Amino acid sequence: MTAFAVAGCAGGANGGVAPPASSSATGPAPTQRPSPPAAATPSPGATPASAALEVWPSAAALATTERWLRQRTGVTALAVIDSRGRLYGYHYDTQFGSASLVKAMLLVQYLRTHPGLTSHERLLLSRMIVGSDNSATDWVFAQVGSGGLSDLARVAGMERFTASNVWALSRVTAADQARFFLRIDSLVPQGHRALLERLLAERGRYRGWGIPQVALQRGWRAWWKDGWMHSARGELLLQAARLERRGITLVVTVIADGQPTSGYGVATMLGVGERLLRQGRR
Repeated sequence: MTAFAVAGCAGGANGGVAPPASSSATGPAPTQRPSPPAAATPSPGATPASAALEVWPSAAALATTERWLRQRTGVTALAVIDSRGRLYGYHYDTQFGSASLVKAMLLVQYLRTHPGLTSHERLLLSRMIVGSDNSATDWVFAQVGSGGLSDLARVAGMERFTASNVWALSRVTAADQARFFLRIDSLVPQGHRALLERLLAERGRYRGWGIPQVALQRGWRAWWKDGWMHSARGELLLQAARLERRGITLVVTVIADGQPTSGYGVATMLGVGERLLRQGRR
C-alpha cells in the first residue's frame, strides 16, 4: 500500500498528503462556455435528449448552484454537461490532485486492456471502486501504470489530465472528468459495460454521499466516483457523476479544495446536488 492515506469519501480520520502548490486556481474561467455535444453511448434505458425534451439542468438551477458554490469556503470548481451536451461552469480547467477520483479511470483502462477477467480481478476492481480500497487500487495501478492513464486520457478527449507515479496525485480538472463520465461506457468493450455500470452505481461504506444521494432520492439513475484527501489548504473533495432519467443525461463534476472539515466538504457536494437538480424554467 502506498505511504499516503486517501479515501473515496470524507468519513474517517486519515492522514493525507498535500497536493502540489500548482493546484491553486489562478483566475476564474468564463462562467459559461458552450461546447459541441460529445458523443456517448447511453446506458440501457437512456435515449439522447431531443428538442422535445426539457433541458436539464435549467438556467436558473445552474445560476443558483454556481452562486451558492462560489460562496463556500475554499477554492471550488464546477463543470456541468447539460442534456444537450453543452459544458457550463467555472474554474473547470484548473488542475487539482485527483485523490480517489482517478480510480474510475483506472477501472476503465483495466477493462479496456483485459478482455477476460478472473473472479479475483473482479473482486479487486470491486474493492477499488465500491470499497475505495487503496491496497486494491495499488494492485490495479501496478497493471495500468501512469502510461495507461495517459493513454486513456487521450482516447477520452481529456485536455489537461496529468498522470503521476502516485495515482492519487494525478492532476485532474472538472471539465475533463465531466467529459470522461459522459463517454465512460463507450470507452470499454461491450462485454464489460454491465460490470462497469454495476460498480459505479453501487453504494458502499464510502459511497453514496453528496450529489448521488440527492439524485437517487429524486429518481435519477447515477454512476459516480468521488475522492478525498488532505491538501495544503485543508480538505480536498472531488465528485463526478453521470445522471440519467426519462431520456435525459447530464454530467456534473464538483471539486472543493480548502474545506475546513470533511463534513463541510460533504455538505458542499450535497448542496450542489440539491440546487442543480431543482428544475425551473430556462
